[in-house]
Amino acid sequence: MIRLILYVVMVAALAAGAVWFANDPGSVTLIWRGWRLDTSVGILVLILALVAFLLFLVIRTVAAVRGASRAMTAARQARRTEQGLAALGDGFAAVHGGQPSRARKFATDAAALLDDHPATQVLAARAASVAGDNASARTVAEHLLSRAETELSGLRELATRAQDAGDTVAALDHARRALGRKDAPKWALELVLDIEIAKAQWSDALQALDSKIGRQLFDPATLSRVRGYLQTRRAEELLAAGDSSGAADMARKASEAGHRAATVLLVRALAAQDKKRKVTVEVERAWPREASAELLEAYRSAVASEPALEWAKRVERLAATASDHTESRLAVASASLAAGLWGQARNRLMPLLGDDVAAPIRARAALIMAEIEQAERGDAAASIIWLKRASAVGATSGSAAHPTSLAALLAG
Repeated sequence: MIRLILYVVMVAALAAGAVWFANDPGSVTLIWRGWRLDTSVGILVLILALVAFLLFLVIRTVAAVRGASRAMTAARQARRTEQGLAALGDGFAAVHGGQPSRARKFATDAAALLDDHPATQVLAARAASVAGDNASARTVAEHLLSRAETELSGLRELATRAQDAGDTVAALDHARRALGRKDAPKWALELVLDIEIAKAQWSDALQALDSKIGRQLFDPATLSRVRGYLQTRRAEELLAAGDSSGAADMARKASEAGHRAATVLLVRALAAQDKKRKVTVEVERAWPREASAELLEAYRSAVASEPALEWAKRVERLAATASDHTESRLAVASASLAAGLWGQARNRLMPLLGDDVAAPIRARAALIMAEIEQAERGDAAASIIWLKRASAVGATSGSAAHPTSLAALLAG
């Protein structure tokens, strides 16, 4: 409605102006460089309106031409971008498919079409890596370090190249640089831990694991498991170096988290400080849930000067905390053997010699029985029979090999 009113008012104004010019046309004289023009005011207004209209047409035409040119340029750039993205995708597919020559060709095409976009640099690095061109892969990876957005890709490539070449120092430097970022990735921490574990640098590995990044990247169960292993190995290292106090502190932390090997180390460290009472407390506390031959051996070492009969009584008290445990029976039998309590030793071993008992336990029980036959009666024939039984069911012993990498530790 408003537009209609405005239209009517405009038409009325034009009509009024036309009538006014018709009734009072007036006159205009223009003189320019010897030329003279005599006309009415209405004609002059009409000429000016015509010139303005022509000028408007020229401006619109120029704008349309420029717009068409920009549109053509944009369309051409869009086609190049589309072709470049296609080449980029095909290049990464070729990398994944193990086609180095095709990957490098697509990387070159993508770089030309996308004006050396960072993504093309990443593709070039991966293509060179797949092709085994370490020099080119390293060059491209180093170029990626110049931008924060691509730095991690470059660092990972360089760390991988260094690790493959056996240069763990360089690999560690690259991984630590990645860990220094706020958005540190999991692969960097895993690589640092992997190298530190392989090099037995337990203190450095613990420092990396206990960082904020470590707590963020591992779930609580995995974090506790890895930390406990590292603390145990560090305690072992400290004990070997004569730092029994430091070893005890480190082993206690791991033991409190439920790592059985750490309890044995804790007992050994306390024994090295001649803290027999604390040794007894720790062993009795741990025995119900962590009974083992290794723990018993560490306990015996702590009271090595104790007579065999006193040791047998001590073991009896210890076994009472977990009387049905097979390790308790084996412990009492072994201590009774050393004290010459043959009947007690046999009594504890008999339930462990049946076919329903696990083979390793039967084998250990048979070995003790062989010693009893020899020590009590001097019956070499009976002793040999027990030894053969032990051998038949697999009387093997020995500690499991320590993991030499993070992957092996997590897999174990």
